[in-house]
Amino acid sequence: MKDKGLTKAFMMFIVSLITLASAAFAWFSTSSQNKIGQIIGQTADYSAILVFDVKKGDDLDYTSIETIDEMHEFFGNTVPNDRIHFKIDIENNGNKDFKADLVIRNIFSEVSYAGFNMLDVYYLEDGKITIVDVNEALPDEVITLPGDAAPPTVHDQVLNPYRFSYLVDGQNNLNILNQYDVPIGRSISVLFTIVYDENTSRTEYEGGIFHLNSIYIYLN
Repeated sequence: MKDKGLTKAFMMFIVSLITLASAAFAWFSTSSQNKIGQIIGQTADYSAILVFDVKKGDDLDYTSIETIDEMHEFFGNTVPNDRIHFKIDIENNGNKDFKADLVIRNIFSEVSYAGFNMLDVYYLEDGKITIVDVNEALPDEVITLPGDAAPPTVHDQVLNPYRFSYLVDGQNNLNILNQYDVPIGRSISVLFTIVYDENTSRTEYEGGIFHLNSIYIYLN
């Protein structure tokens, strides 16, 4: 990470392991602080308040996640058609404009059966990332990632065009924001939803795990 630190102010928003599984959605933190939400990070001239909120399915309200136990308790089991809604707040409370990169890193599948891939059956809903200006000074911005124009049929299931096996890069990362301008005083919410494909019925997926290794925010 030293070479990264020379070129950009680095803040690790969530030092953790996220595990989306057919049996469970589990959170394992590697942070010595064991705290996720309400992180105030300051690096060089940059200062930001970062908050991580989640909700499941049709819940009306988000829940701020701060501890491992809260993550375990909140998510419980996931089954096909479950939707996990993510909201990441970024507020520039410093004295210098910055650009934000938001990356989900090391996304991978763990499944016992050859030819089955959990990245095929978890997808980014509509391929959309919504950026909301908290102060309502600017209209919502929707970024739609390019999806697969001709998704294949695998195990008698037509895969979603925004499945993670298609969206991730060569290092199994997914860029949510890239050099997004956050001037002094601006506060944004980044919203996206991950879905366990409702068309998934093969029992071979039941013991599989969809891993999101970590979420990073870089300020520069």
